[in-house]
Amino acid sequence: EIDYETSPYMHSFGVTSRRIVLPRMPVKFDLMDILRKPLSGVFADVDPAHDSKANGFEIVPLDGGPAMWRQLPAEEKLYYVHTVNAYENATDVTIDLTTCTANPFVANDDMTFSAHLNKSRRDEHALDVVKRFVIPLREDRPVSVSVLSDPLSSTDFPKVNPGYQGKKHCFYWAVQWFHDQKSYASMAITKQDLCYGG
Repeated sequence: EIDYETSPYMHSFGVTSRRIVLPRMPVKFDLMDILRKPLSGVFADVDPAHDSKANGFEIVPLDGGPAMWRQLPAEEKLYYVHTVNAYENATDVTIDLTTCTANPFVANDDMTFSAHLNKSRRDEHALDVVKRFVIPLREDRPVSVSVLSDPLSSTDFPKVNPGYQGKKHCFYWAVQWFHDQKSYASMAITKQDLCYGG
C-alpha cells in the first residue's frame, strides 16, 4: 500500500524485471470533479514544496518488499504522458518517458478542433520530448535526467520492440510532429537509436 497526500494521476508506468516504476506528476484530481467537469478541468497542479510525494518516482518491488520514493528537484517538474520503456541493472532503474513542459491535462484549448484549424496557433504548440530518468537504488545518489529525442520536434506515442519490454533497448519508434522543426503538421514516424546515435 502506498499513501499520498493528494490523489495522484499516473497516466502510464514502467515495469522492469523486478520492479514497478510509478512516475508521479505534480498533479492531483478529485474523483467527484470527474463527474461534474470536463476532463480538462479535473487535473490541478500540486506544489511539490507542499506535498512531499508530488514530483518523482515510486519504485515498487514485485516481490512485495517496501516501496522507495525518489523525489525530483522542484525545477524538474515531471509532466509526462507515455512510457517508452523501463529496465534495471544492479545499481539503477531507468525509465524513458514522453515529457511536457507544463501540465498536459489542464484546461487549455491546445487540443481543440479550432486550435488545430489555426496554423499560427498550431505551430506555437509546446514541444514534447522523450527524457531518460536514471534512478539510483542508493537513495544518497541523485536521479539523472537527459533528453533523448530531438528537442526541436515534438515526440509522443512511443513503441519499443515487445521483446525488449522491461529490458535495456537500443531503439524506439514514435510519432513526431514538427519533423521539419517549423510546422506542427510536418509529421513522421521516427526511429531513435539510443546506442549508436541517429
